[in-house]
Amino acid sequence: MGAQVPQDLISLARSRFENLTSAETLAIRAAAVGEVAACGPISEYTDSLDPFKLNIDWSKRVIRADIVRWLCLEGGTTELVPRSGIQIFAAMIVGELDMQYSLTPFPLTLQSCFITDTISFKNARLSSLILSGSHVSRILADGLEAKNNVLLNKGFESTSELVFRDAKVGGGFNTTGGIFRNPEGMALGCDRMRVEGSAFISRAEIGMQSQFYGEVRFAGAQIGSNLECDGGSFENLTGPAITADRLTTNGGVTLRNGFTAKGEVRFQNASIGTAFDCSHGTFFNPDGKALNAEGARVGGSAFFAGQFMCTGSLHLWGFAVDGGVQCQAGKFTKMDLRRASIKGPLRWIDITNPGETDLDLRDATVGSIEDTEESWPRSGHLHIEGLRYEQFVNRPNDVEMRLKWLRLDTSDSSRPYQQLATLYSELGEPAIARRVRYEMEERRYRGRSQFLGFLLKLTIGYGYRLGRAGWCLAVIWILGFILSWSGYAHGLIVPTDNDAYKYFVVHGEAPPQYQRFSSAIYSVEHSIPALSLGVSSAWSANIPADNVRPRIDRGLRWWFWLQTALGWVLSIFFVAGLTGLVKSDA
Repeated sequence: MGAQVPQDLISLARSRFENLTSAETLAIRAAAVGEVAACGPISEYTDSLDPFKLNIDWSKRVIRADIVRWLCLEGGTTELVPRSGIQIFAAMIVGELDMQYSLTPFPLTLQSCFITDTISFKNARLSSLILSGSHVSRILADGLEAKNNVLLNKGFESTSELVFRDAKVGGGFNTTGGIFRNPEGMALGCDRMRVEGSAFISRAEIGMQSQFYGEVRFAGAQIGSNLECDGGSFENLTGPAITADRLTTNGGVTLRNGFTAKGEVRFQNASIGTAFDCSHGTFFNPDGKALNAEGARVGGSAFFAGQFMCTGSLHLWGFAVDGGVQCQAGKFTKMDLRRASIKGPLRWIDITNPGETDLDLRDATVGSIEDTEESWPRSGHLHIEGLRYEQFVNRPNDVEMRLKWLRLDTSDSSRPYQQLATLYSELGEPAIARRVRYEMEERRYRGRSQFLGFLLKLTIGYGYRLGRAGWCLAVIWILGFILSWSGYAHGLIVPTDNDAYKYFVVHGEAPPQYQRFSSAIYSVEHSIPALSLGVSSAWSANIPADNVRPRIDRGLRWWFWLQTALGWVLSIFFVAGLTGLVKSDA
């Protein structure tokens, strides 16, 4: 080394430790002048640092963990180590590195090192912790405070749990390109961690894709910018792959571009500042919830698009999004958006497996809906009871298309029809709204009260086609007119007054001063209840018992009784339809 080595630090080390190895001496000398202690060439560390995979003589690179700890503590208190910190490359660190409750005012860099035992940074404070490319067993760093960055990236490997609960990181937290193994438990625990910058867990670029075997936890964590897990592989066969309940980010959360999870991914009640992007991500948990973001709030939009695949439930109960939700060119098993609030559009197009998808939008609220008929689920797998929306983006006035969409919901609820009818009313399309409500009533009576439904449909169109009552009344009046005219012509309709009747029998007509008979008025009076024009009170089919045609007489009287009854029924139905009493939305 070109710089002069302060002998105080070397002397202190020799008085404190016996038999310093060549690697330890190198590390102490490098720390004293702020240089890197390179215990091996960089070219050796392009792959894993597992000593059984590399032809490395680690015995010449051994540094005791106690010496690393002593350098941090002695160098920090005596200021014999420059502010550039301790930088050790390609060494084997043996023994437990116990830095609990310590204060290290400079960075600690153990890069591409093989660390045999537990590293403990519980409630420790330091400038930065850099373990890029290193192979470690376990890290216990609850309550750690790092002024700048924590780097576990670029080929970093672990074989047990890494715990950073309640840690505070002033810069970024980076695990890109690492392999984290603890398949029977927690691979990375960052509950309640506070990161001022971004948490780069994995990135999609070659060499920066991370692998996790065991649970990854960020429950209650606070991240100042983004949480990025792009291209990462997360697998936990005994529980959730990722648990980030109550996570808060000022930026976005990305689980995209080759992201793969086997096991539930949880973001329950998370608060995400901008976008929640799962495009080109794969979520696999066929017997349960593959992605669970119940109660999460997203300040931007949510993306489940671009070859997105979810085997298992996409559970988004109460999901609140200030932007839109885009589901395009994805594969879904079940999309559960019950009670969700989406201020922007819900886009549901180009779904690759619509016949195998269940879409649940019950009691959700969306700004608009953009969908294609080819992407609809099959009948019985669309649930839209209580869904509220403001418009349809494509083919907004195609009522037949929308009615076909409503029929996919096989529940007995009329609320989907009411919502659609209300929308068309607000858009100034009353005729289309009536068409929807007519369909609603027809569905209401289908399978129950079929006879009443048939009468209401025939007579007043369930209250939405009152003109039918007029046509029915016209048919009844015509039949009454024909029968009354024929009955009068054959002497079967006679005056009700006894003297007039006798005169009628003799002369074939009523006396001149008597009420003239009119078939039209007679039929009208029998068709419209409470209407009296004097004809039906003066003339009747009630012929005396000596009539020679009693059977015809009785048939005629039965008809006029039936005509009166039908008139009452039509009138009652008409009034009920006019006032809305027969409508399910009344």
